[in-house]
Amino acid sequence: HTAGDAPGVPAGADAPAPGLPQLQRPPPFDERVLQALTGGDDADLRVLLADYLASTREDLAALEAARTGGDLPALTRQAHKLKGAARIVGALELAEAAERLEQAARGDDWGALAPLAADVATAGERLRLAIAERWPG
Repeated sequence: HTAGDAPGVPAGADAPAPGLPQLQRPPPFDERVLQALTGGDDADLRVLLADYLASTREDLAALEAARTGGDLPALTRQAHKLKGAARIVGALELAEAAERLEQAARGDDWGALAPLAADVATAGERLRLAIAERWPG
């Protein structure tokens, strides 16, 4: 029995509606990558995440300073650094957002930098929140 067969429910109502493109993003992290990096050791995983999140906070601050200071080479380097580190730990959304920012910076697309930098900051915060929820304490 599908929603389309029910009285008063239009055909196709059970099909997923196309979402907003802003909501179509990968998960904040791939736990399998983290498990592979730490051999499944919870203590090692927590140390890795604490170090990674601290480094990411610093990198995000440096990225924002470069953006507000109009330093395109520094912004490009920071976006590249964030992308690479995110890929290593499986932070998929942050890696993709940083890659888009890096490409815009390399292309001198100044109009795209502020919204793409905001996407990177949002991905960083979503990652932090997802990790805190998955591994509280």
